[in-house]
Amino acid sequence: MLTGPNRIGWDWVKAALLNGWKLLQIVTFSSNQDPEPAMASLKQHERRTYQLEFKVLTYSYNVS
Repeated sequence: MLTGPNRIGWDWVKAALLNGWKLLQIVTFSSNQDPEPAMASLKQHERRTYQLEFKVLTYSYNVS
């Protein structure tokens, strides 16, 4: 059973076939940049945006 984005796409194809809509055969994109990426949910987006990231650097000096 399909879920998520794949399910949405197949549901649209099914509706198009049942309603006699024309299906796209060729798709071209004018650019490869997404001006406004989609968000799964606002809560998830805010969690990723405002999360803290830490980097640990360890240095070892050999003093003779």
